[in-house]
Amino acid sequence: MRIFLQLATFIAACLFTVSCQVEGCTDEKAQNYDAKADTDDGTCTYNYGGREYGQLTIGSQDVNVLNYSIYIDGTYSGTVNKYFSKELTCGNTSALLKTIYAGTHTIKAESSTGIIRECSVTLAAQECLVVLIENMEETTGSVMFYTASDLGYGNITVKLGSLGSRTITKYSSSTPGCGTDGCATFTDVPPGTYSYSATCTYSIVWSGTITTSIGCKKIELTGTGTNSNTGTDVSTGNITFWTGGDSGDCGTITVTLGSYGQRTVNYSYASSPGCGATGCATYTGLPYGTYSYSATSTGGCSWNGSVTLSSSCSMMQLVGN
Repeated sequence: MRIFLQLATFIAACLFTVSCQVEGCTDEKAQNYDAKADTDDGTCTYNYGGREYGQLTIGSQDVNVLNYSIYIDGTYSGTVNKYFSKELTCGNTSALLKTIYAGTHTIKAESSTGIIRECSVTLAAQECLVVLIENMEETTGSVMFYTASDLGYGNITVKLGSLGSRTITKYSSSTPGCGTDGCATFTDVPPGTYSYSATCTYSIVWSGTITTSIGCKKIELTGTGTNSNTGTDVSTGNITFWTGGDSGDCGTITVTLGSYGQRTVNYSYASSPGCGATGCATYTGLPYGTYSYSATSTGGCSWNGSVTLSSSCSMMQLVGN
C-alpha cells in the first residue's frame, strides 16, 4: 500500500508540473513577448528584420536645414529634403529611415551648399532612434575653384594645401553652384587658412591664400596669372577674326591660331563687328603677346600672318585674296 501511495504522489506531482508550464515567446525584445510564458516555443518575431537590429529616423524640424545628403558609416543612405513642423516621431515614413545593426554609428550630413554636419549615435537592439540634422555638429566645408569663361588655357590643375589636387575641365558662364561638374572642388575642408596654386599647360600659374569656414568657398581663376617661365604678371584678352564683303567667294574660313586650336568664320559683316560676334572666329583668355595664325577656306583662299594682343580685344580682318 505504501508503494502505491508513493507512486500516486509522484505521478500527481509530474502532472502538476506539466500543467504549470506556459509556452510562448519569452524574449522581452520581441514583438510578441508573452510575460506569462516560461517556456520559449520559438515563435518570437522582431521589428526591423531581426533581434539585433534597430532603426534610425533621420530628418529636420528646421525649415532652414534641408537638402542634406546622409552618409551612415561612410555609405550614402539618402537625402533629407523635407522638414517637420511638429515633433518628428520615430518611424515616420516621410523621414529617412534606416534599418541597421545595433551598435555605434557615424552619421554625416552634407548640404548642397557644402555644409558638413556629423554625429555619432549608439543604437540598441530593437530601438528606434530619432536623429535631427540641426542638432548635429558642423565640422567642415568645401572649397571650389572655377573659371567664368574659356580662358584658352585648357585644363587647370589646382592644389590646395596638403589636401591634394583637383582639375578644372570646364568653364561656367556664371558663378556655378558648389560642386558643379568640371570645377575643382575640395570637400571635407576644416575651417582655416590655406595656400593654393594652380597651373596649366601654357605656363600660366595662379597662387594665393584663402580662409575658409563652414559652407562653400568659391574662388574664380581669371585670365590674369603669372608666367612661370619669366615670373611676370600675365594679362589676357580676346582675338576675333572676321571677314567682310570683300572676301568674295572664299566661303567658310577655318582659322588656326598658334597652339590654341581652330575656329570658324562663317558670316561676313559690312563693318567691324564687336569682339566675339556671331559667325566670327574668337579666341578668349589669351595672354598679351604676338601670335602667328593661318587660315584656309572652302573657296580656296588662304591667309598667313601674325596678330598682336595688347588690350582686352584685338580684331583681325581676313581680306579676300
